[in-house]
Amino acid sequence: MRAHTAGDVLGERYTLKKTEWSTPLGPVWLARDRVLDRAVFVQLLSPELAADEIARKAFLKQAARVAQTTHPGLLQVFDIGEDPSFVVLEHAAGGRLTDRLRSGPMRSADAVRAALGLARGLEALHERGTWHGSLSPSTVLFDDEGRAKILAVGAADVGAVVRSVDPTAEQPDGYRADDLDALPADGDRYALAALTYHMLTGRPPGKAPAPARQVRRDVPGDIDAMLRRALDPQPANRPTLDEFEGGLAPHARFVPRDAPGPRFAGSEFRWLVPVLLILVLGGLATTFGVGFVRDFANRDDEPVTTETATPQAPGSALTVAEVTDFDPPPGNGEEHSEDVGKTIDGDPLTGWRTLNYAERDLAPKDGVGLIFDLGEARDLASITVQSTLPGWKAEIRIADEPGDDEEAFRRITTFTSGSEDEVRLPQGTMTRYVLLWIVELVEDRGGTDLPYRAEVAEVEFFAR
Repeated sequence: MRAHTAGDVLGERYTLKKTEWSTPLGPVWLARDRVLDRAVFVQLLSPELAADEIARKAFLKQAARVAQTTHPGLLQVFDIGEDPSFVVLEHAAGGRLTDRLRSGPMRSADAVRAALGLARGLEALHERGTWHGSLSPSTVLFDDEGRAKILAVGAADVGAVVRSVDPTAEQPDGYRADDLDALPADGDRYALAALTYHMLTGRPPGKAPAPARQVRRDVPGDIDAMLRRALDPQPANRPTLDEFEGGLAPHARFVPRDAPGPRFAGSEFRWLVPVLLILVLGGLATTFGVGFVRDFANRDDEPVTTETATPQAPGSALTVAEVTDFDPPPGNGEEHSEDVGKTIDGDPLTGWRTLNYAERDLAPKDGVGLIFDLGEARDLASITVQSTLPGWKAEIRIADEPGDDEEAFRRITTFTSGSEDEVRLPQGTMTRYVLLWIVELVEDRGGTDLPYRAEVAEVEFFAR
C-alpha cells in the first residue's frame, strides 16, 4: 500500500491538499470535501498499521464511538473510510495547542475557558463508556471562534493492541501519574490537569510540579489549589470532572483582548465622591454650625423628583429577575425551556438553543426567542450577547408588559450574532421586559433535513 500524496481523492469525495502534522497513527491531512465544498481534516492510518487487521479494526472502532459522541468540546467525526483506512474530521482553523504554547503561556482567562471546554468534552466521552488515553497539546485544536476541541481519535485503542504504537509518545513530561492510573478515566483527569497547568504556566508540570502560582503569579488562587489536588498521585484525591468544571467556571467569563484595565475615574470615583461630600459637610458644620448643614441637607424649596426606575450606576451590569422562552403561535409555546437559565448563569460555555428547523427563516414561524424580565423598569444602554454558534439574526424588542406575540413588543434594533456582540440601544430605552427575537437561523449540520438553529450562551444588560 503506497503513501498518499496531495491530489489523491479518498472515498470519491475527499481531495487531499497538504499534510498538517503527523501522529503515532499516521498523517493528518487538510482536505476538501467535494460534496459539501468545505475544508476538513483527514486522519489517515499509516500503511504499516493499515496492513495490520487488528490495528485497523481498533482504529475504525474508536472513530465510530467518537462519531456517536457529539459535543462542542470534541472535534466532530464526519465520516469513516475502510480502504484506505481514514477518518474525516471537523476542520479547526485555529491550529493546535502545541503551536500556541511555543510562544509561552496563554492568557489566564483563555486557558481557563479552553480547559473548561475540554473537561466537558472528556466528560462526554466518559459518559459514552470510552476515554481518550493520550490527551496532550498535540490532540487539542481551536476552531475559528477560539473554542478548544479534543481530537479524540487518538492512539489509545490502537496502542492497546499493537505494541509498536505508544499512546503516550506525544504527551509532555508530567502528563501521566507515576502509578499510570489503574482506570483510564483517571488517566484522562490527570492529563487534563497537566494540560491546564501547561496552558496557564507555559510549561508542563513534570514529575514534581511547583504550584502554578509560583510559576505565574496571576493564576487564581483557587485554581492553583484545585490543580494541586488534580495532580495528586492518588486518583482518589483528585477532583471529579464535575468538581473540576465547577472550579473553572467562575473564571471563564469572556474578557475582550483589548479591554482596558480599571482606571481611577471608573473604579475609584464611585466611592470617592461620597467620602468627599462627607468631608465637605463636616467642614461646613465646623465653620457655620450644625444647624446650617442640617438646613442645607434638608432644603424644601426645590422640587422633589421621582425616578421611574431604580437608580443604577452608569455602565453597570443589571440583574435579570427571570428569563423565559417565547414561542408564540404557530409555535407550540415551548422552545427548550429547561435551558433558558443558562443564558444568565455567567458561564459562556453553556447556553440555550432553538430547536432545529428546515428553513433558515424558521418558516412557517416568524421567529422564536427569549423574554428577559429585569424586575422593574430600567434605563438600558446596551446588551451583550455571546454565542457559540454565530451568524444568526435577531431583533431586540421591549415592552412594559409581555404580550401574546412579538408585536406586543416594540422593535428597537437588529443585529447579526458573532461570538460576542455589544448591542447599543438608543437613548431613552426604558423598559422592564426585553425580547431577544431570533428571525434567521444559521446552518449547523449540513446534509440533514433540519440543519438550521441558533444558540445563545450569555446575555447581559447594562444601565445607562
